[in-house]
Amino acid sequence: MVGIREEQSFSGEGKRQVYLSWVFAAALFFSVLLLFLFSAYTSYRAVNESARQNLRFISSIAAGQTEKTLMSIGEVLNGLISVAALLEDTHNRHAAHDDQFSALLRQYRHANEYLMDLVVADPDGNILHWSGDGVPPYVGDRDYIMVHRMDHDDLYVGRPLLSRVHEGNWFFGVSKAVRADDGTIDAIFVAIVNVDALHDMYSGLEYPKGATLLVTTDEGNIITRIPGHAALVGKHYDLLQEIYETSHSSGSFKIRSPFDGQLRIVGYSKLQTLPLMVFSSFPEQEVIASWKRDTMFLGLAALVMLGVVGVLSVLHIRGQAKLHRLGRQLEVMASTDPLTGLLNRRVFMAEVSKEFERVKRYGGALAFVMLDIDHFKQVNDRYGHEVGDRTLVSIAELLEALLRRPDIACRFGGEEFALLLPGTGHAGAMNVAEKLRDAIERLRLKNGEGGVRVTASFGVSCAGEADLTADEMISRADDSLYEAKRAGRNRVCCVETVKIP
Repeated sequence: MVGIREEQSFSGEGKRQVYLSWVFAAALFFSVLLLFLFSAYTSYRAVNESARQNLRFISSIAAGQTEKTLMSIGEVLNGLISVAALLEDTHNRHAAHDDQFSALLRQYRHANEYLMDLVVADPDGNILHWSGDGVPPYVGDRDYIMVHRMDHDDLYVGRPLLSRVHEGNWFFGVSKAVRADDGTIDAIFVAIVNVDALHDMYSGLEYPKGATLLVTTDEGNIITRIPGHAALVGKHYDLLQEIYETSHSSGSFKIRSPFDGQLRIVGYSKLQTLPLMVFSSFPEQEVIASWKRDTMFLGLAALVMLGVVGVLSVLHIRGQAKLHRLGRQLEVMASTDPLTGLLNRRVFMAEVSKEFERVKRYGGALAFVMLDIDHFKQVNDRYGHEVGDRTLVSIAELLEALLRRPDIACRFGGEEFALLLPGTGHAGAMNVAEKLRDAIERLRLKNGEGGVRVTASFGVSCAGEADLTADEMISRADDSLYEAKRAGRNRVCCVETVKIP
């Protein structure tokens, strides 16, 4: 300890206050940051969920319209089947190109804008009746014929195909088989649905700008996509078939689009009675564009808030640090001798009492040393008080350099110094005093061309078992110092009148 240094004087309470200031500033900073991140995350989820709900709604509207349209076409087939059955019941079986029945087909076709043709074929794919003109094409290789050969009797929706009659036009067949009593196919009734007409229907639906619409079969064949119809109609994607097979009746998901490579949020709906599926999607970048703008605004607001918090925190901490620096300076001024920097007598005596009480309670050694500069008045008279002050400072520096860290040094008064040596017995204290005496004797203080030499006398005492107060130990050290002065100065003396531990 020797003397109180400025860093040692920084009280624990002062450090605690500065530490708490930093903790408070950091906590406030991270609170604002976490609040911003939480707000950004929740708003991001809300934007995404809103987009998913909108897309599911769009797909459900398109799916409902599609189902309504195709079911109306199914009703057309049911009507034709009923007419055909009536003709058979009246024994008026229709022959190929029966004018009356063909006229009925043409009438149905013209009445429905989504129909490209109506066809009645036998199981081998030979057309018995159709709504077109000229020689009918062979359709035995079409899916709407082949599927019924494998005992499919329900309404069937086929994949998109290029028409052989209407060149360059896409269609898909909606078909139903009529069987005889023995189970053989009597005829297959087919509605040739115009894909372009369906595309026009979807294009007329109202949905948000940037949304896409995709209609596929259960086998992953694209009927239409808006936009991109011309490039994608009739294409097959295994992914679409997999989604159909693994999805619920409606829902949403996020996927990298196989069509344009964009990350898209997708809503879908399956038709209830037909094996078709409708998708609607937004690019995620468009969905979160408004979220990004709002987040940037919130981010700037958060930065401003953090900046204000930072400035106020820095000012507060700097103010705290300044107060504590002033407190340290006051503490040093109140605890130390202003000339030498050693402890002043008041603080030193408090340390002596504390160490003495510790030794009396727990045992151990404690030594007290008094030293006085010999003939110091002559130094002041001969060389001046400035040299005298430098002499005191130099001896204080010498004490700080040679004493141990636990030792305490004090300017006791004038040219007199006192040392408290915890854990040091009689022999150790004598050795310390002798080492200091020798160092002072060899000390040279520059003064013009010559040098100033000084010596010091030392009195040593140790805490004894019979001592009731620290004053008794100090008194013996003072007596020892007096004896050193009387014996000729520049020496160490110890006059003990009590038992030495």
